[in-house]
Amino acid sequence: MSTVYLQNPFDHLYRNSDVEVMSNGHNNMTAYGYNDVSDEADMGWALYTHTMRIWAYSSGFFYIRPTIPAIELLDRVANRLTHEPNAWDQAVFNEELTFPSYPGILDSMLLGE
Repeated sequence: MSTVYLQNPFDHLYRNSDVEVMSNGHNNMTAYGYNDVSDEADMGWALYTHTMRIWAYSSGFFYIRPTIPAIELLDRVANRLTHEPNAWDQAVFNEELTFPSYPGILDSMLLGE
C-alpha cells in the first residue's frame, strides 16, 4: 500500500514521545485499540472472551526522536531483519514496538498497575 500526502505530515505531529507512528486503522477505534468481546454460549460460565484489538502500526511513515531507547528499538528491528530471512518489516517493527524492551520485563499494563 502506498500513501500520498497532500499536506506536510510533520505539521500534524505532537512530538511528545520518542516514536510517533501512523496506524493502519481506518477510524479511532481501530487506530487506538478496542476491547473485542466474543459471546460463546457453549463455554458455560466463561462465555465472554475479551481481547484487546489494535490494527498494525505502519512502518511506512513514522517519526523517531534521536533518543537512546528509540535508537535501541531501531537496532533491534535492524538486527532481526538482518538475521531472520523471512521476516516482514512491518510485523517486526510492530513486535519490537509493543513487546517488552528485553526479556524479563513485564509491561505494567499487563500487571494492572
